[in-house]
Amino acid sequence: MTWGLWQPVILLPGDAGGWPPGRRRVVLLHELAHVRRHDCLTQVLAQAACALHWFNPLVWLAARRFAIERERACDDQVLEVGTRASDYAEHLLEVARSLHQRQNWALASVAMARRSQFEGRLVAILDPKARRVLSRWAAVLAAGALAGVVVPLAAMRPQAPAVETGALAGTIYDSTYGVVPDAQVSVTDPSSRVERTTLTGAAGDYSFAALPAGRYDWEVRARGFQAHVRRNVAVEAGRRGRLDAVLRVGTLSESIEVTGHGLPGATPEAAPPRRIRVGGNVQASRLVRMMRPQYPEGARARGVAGEVLLRAVLRTDGSLGELGVLSAPDAELAQAALEAVRSWRYLPTLLSGKPVEVETTITVSFHLKP
Repeated sequence: MTWGLWQPVILLPGDAGGWPPGRRRVVLLHELAHVRRHDCLTQVLAQAACALHWFNPLVWLAARRFAIERERACDDQVLEVGTRASDYAEHLLEVARSLHQRQNWALASVAMARRSQFEGRLVAILDPKARRVLSRWAAVLAAGALAGVVVPLAAMRPQAPAVETGALAGTIYDSTYGVVPDAQVSVTDPSSRVERTTLTGAAGDYSFAALPAGRYDWEVRARGFQAHVRRNVAVEAGRRGRLDAVLRVGTLSESIEVTGHGLPGATPEAAPPRRIRVGGNVQASRLVRMMRPQYPEGARARGVAGEVLLRAVLRTDGSLGELGVLSAPDAELAQAALEAVRSWRYLPTLLSGKPVEVETTITVSFHLKP
């Protein structure tokens, strides 16, 4: 056998001194062919590949085939120097017979007479047509041809099936049909929840390119405006759809607290005030005159407290119209809140420098102190 990567060693049996000179010659020729081919190195690499890919049967089959071809290549080199095939087969058979009782070789070694591949080698040695000794140039050409096939195959990558796509574009306006820049426009696939978002440009326009064909939830948000939502918006393959929106100014909200002193024995029903922010980059309205509601004596005597929620429309002149009660814990509290709020005055909301009507909610919280 032969082993060693940098300083190869050939190991012969203890009785090799009694071999005929012809046998020693063919054995050494065979093992020196392994040294010249660096088969110990390739053997180690093959075993490492089997260890890393132990679960893949193709790797084990490839390693076994590699070992068979390695031995046959060395046999062909022994025959190429003029050794008679019948003599070489006889010597190989005698070596294998003498080692039959003591085969215990390391996996990293390269052995001449492994029984698992012995019969096929003898048939190949005795068959002149089975010899495959290549010249140097033939080996170079074969390696080049192999590289020309393997390298392009290794560079290939599977491609995902083509997805049919479309486009969606449009313009975002306010209620005066002025464009709204920097509005956030988003489309969401309801099935996968994948969302794509963009901002409108200086001209209020937006665009989504290469959207997979399907149906989407479409939403526009801008500071100072109410959110604008459309469901089930269709995007067709190969077509550019258009979807515009007119945004309404956001809702205004005010909150005020009214505190009274409860009578002895009355149990107040306190509740925290509800506050809603006025959002947006629209020039928001501002309360400039406010009359505070008075706590009704009847409600105070009964220990009634809570929040009165009013709805109104802030007109362009700063007054409140369409004033109504959304919810109230008591009729007296609701009436007190209405009487006070009717006299409130605002600086109106401005959109593009012009006053606009805005919906508003007003929360009046009535609290009792013990």
